[in-house]
Amino acid sequence: KINGVGAMIIALIASFFLDYMESLGWVILGFVTLFTIAAFGRFVSAWYFTKHYYPKTNFSKENYFSFSQFVKKAPENNFGKFAIFIGLINLFTNFAGPFFAVYMLNELQFSYIWFTLVNIAGTLFTIMFIPIWGKLGDKYGNRYLLKVTSFLIPLPPFLWLVSGNPLYLILVPQLIAGLGWSGFNLASSNFIYDAVTPERRGIVVSYYTMINGLAGFLGAIAGGLVAQYAHLSFMNIFLFIFLVSGIGRAIICLIFIPLIKEVRQI
Repeated sequence: KINGVGAMIIALIASFFLDYMESLGWVILGFVTLFTIAAFGRFVSAWYFTKHYYPKTNFSKENYFSFSQFVKKAPENNFGKFAIFIGLINLFTNFAGPFFAVYMLNELQFSYIWFTLVNIAGTLFTIMFIPIWGKLGDKYGNRYLLKVTSFLIPLPPFLWLVSGNPLYLILVPQLIAGLGWSGFNLASSNFIYDAVTPERRGIVVSYYTMINGLAGFLGAIAGGLVAQYAHLSFMNIFLFIFLVSGIGRAIICLIFIPLIKEVRQI
């Protein structure tokens, strides 16, 4: 909650600053200023992290296995199926992810303020709903959250096809996105702690992150290629990308959710 509120406040201040700098014809200087402040903030964050205590863990060779071994066995075990599921969701999410900003700024001609308001609406709704998901996850398990939210996360891309009105985008697609992704991300993070022993958690999370990073990269590249080279006469190219993203998410959820088992004792 603290991170989300802080991010919203800073984003709003930055949007007003950019609109002001654009009115002066200095928008590039505005971006340079914001990027410089952001870089300084990250250095400060890194310094604070050096003060963070982390308990030492004993690592033994028996707990080690290679990335190729992890991928080879993934289709055969519960966590492996989960990792593939999240990776494919990230692929189709990133297929459209970079283009919501382009669509709002170039196609819908939003000001930086409206653009920011639409973006932070998702953060606001996430902050509102995540405590509810947390209680449900504790009571019913993380697979339950994944199952419920898997019906929600494919919907936002479809809803973007209905209207480009900023108020509609805030109150409908972003509301559904905040509701769905808050529970989905919470469940997927907690599922790791339930499914993996502490001794193997570091190596498993690293491989899990590699899969997600690669999937996100491939999804964004694929979306970029479609945006660059596909020429459609029947609909806006960005809306087509959103449509494919929503269909892909829905198919992956329908295939993989029945394959994943709950590992927490409820």
